[in-house]
Amino acid sequence: WNVGGWTSKSTINDLDFVDTVISLLKDKIQIDETRIYSSGMSNGGYMGYHLACNLSSKFAAIASVTGSMSFETYDECNARKPTPILQIHGSSDTVVPYAGLSVIMKPVMDVMEHWRINNSCDDFIHAVPGIIPGTSSWTETFLFDNCLNQTQNIHLYVQGAGHIWPGSIFARIKDPNASQIIWEFFSKYDINGVIQ
Repeated sequence: WNVGGWTSKSTINDLDFVDTVISLLKDKIQIDETRIYSSGMSNGGYMGYHLACNLSSKFAAIASVTGSMSFETYDECNARKPTPILQIHGSSDTVVPYAGLSVIMKPVMDVMEHWRINNSCDDFIHAVPGIIPGTSSWTETFLFDNCLNQTQNIHLYVQGAGHIWPGSIFARIKDPNASQIIWEFFSKYDINGVIQ
């Protein structure tokens, strides 16, 4: 996905591609245009943020697993509405380091602060590090509450997790189950915010 940073030599317009796919789906099959979401891992997570910045009118919420924002996406972000954000990241990720990489990617907490401001959320509530009910992994939860349109931003910082999708059959850490948590997060929102 062309999101700047290490992908900046790409000449592909992925934003136009995604917008075109959405238009084709609308024309070919019946879809609920108010409930379109983006989730992705690594570069796919970066692309989710890129979509939230550039096609915010199309996406109800985004979730990034082991992703961040490139400096280009961060600096040029022009989100036109509050977009609920879920970020899942491991403490031992060496591919997309939590602290970021100079001129390539922003630190994860800088990304969360960007979306706190964009969505007019309260400062985060840092839950006491612990085990999320129903899981077995030590996870810190950062909750950004009281955002516009009754939305939330959530960041799960999974201790000991590397560059993985927690809960996948390939991951050593089986929970929290990223897929389940993402769906529970998405299912609360449509393009206008909390589903009434």
